[in-house]
Amino acid sequence: MVKPRILRPAASTAACAAIFLLLLSAASFCLSKDAYGVFPEAERSEEALSSAFRAVLEAEASGANISSLLVRLNEAAGLLSEAELLYRFGDHDGAQNMAGQSLTLASSVRDEALALKMLAAEERSRAFQFHLAFSIVGSAVFLVSLFSIWRWFRGFYIRRIMDLKPEVASDAEPR
Repeated sequence: MVKPRILRPAASTAACAAIFLLLLSAASFCLSKDAYGVFPEAERSEEALSSAFRAVLEAEASGANISSLLVRLNEAAGLLSEAELLYRFGDHDGAQNMAGQSLTLASSVRDEALALKMLAAEERSRAFQFHLAFSIVGSAVFLVSLFSIWRWFRGFYIRRIMDLKPEVASDAEPR
């Protein structure tokens, strides 16, 4: 026959606390995993938000002004956060509405970021073409000016040489 062990009060309290923490962590893990399984709008909204963020970064790298996009991206993230809070408090309809608004806003930010990226690329191309044309015209004007100055100076030098009269010394003795 197995004799039951009696736990001391300190060991009993520690064992209960460990079991409580284990159950609490398991419950929070299950709730966090279940949140997106039951709430697919939030998952779609989060994917759209990350896609919009990448598009805004690409637009910034191409030289576009993204200050207004950052404000709207922050607003979409706030709506998603609010939707997750509403879902955890049990307001599923309100959470779906907020997640839908966040999805719509994130999608519009992504589209606008892509349009700004294309616009910045076109502007950069136009600036390159302008600078190239200006350089070509400037080089041509410089070469024509240089050639004109050279011709004038050559003519001036030849006229000056031709106007010189050689002097013959009459009192020089032959050698």
